[in-house]
Amino acid sequence: MTYQTGYAFGSAETRDDSQVLLAFGAVAMIVGFLTLGHRTIKLIAKEITVDMSPISGFAIELGTAFTVLVCVKIGIPISSTHCAVGAVVFVGMTKSTVEGVSLKTFRKIVIVWLLCFPVAALISLIVTMILVRFA
Repeated sequence: MTYQTGYAFGSAETRDDSQVLLAFGAVAMIVGFLTLGHRTIKLIAKEITVDMSPISGFAIELGTAFTVLVCVKIGIPISSTHCAVGAVVFVGMTKSTVEGVSLKTFRKIVIVWLLCFPVAALISLIVTMILVRFA
């Protein structure tokens, strides 16, 4: 798999079906970003904390990038969006206090994170059942 080996090239005969699935996943992520990404960016940039500066933005991006790089290096799949939200929350708390962070917005984000796993599992189950029935 590309994630494990780092290689994304080869002839069509030697290419594994998993690469096709990875490509499909990448296309789905791009479509999702183009259709709903602006809402996520607005939420992270403006609704979690109000006290942002260029220095805060740099700290958030550096913390996010470092966390993602370390996790990938040790083999842990991780979401850069989750890392960015965590960085925004803690930079907001560091710059001001807990009141500087919208805990209501952060609570909603955490609830959605927790709901993602069972919803994704259910969707995967339904799609698999449909594909198995017609394959």
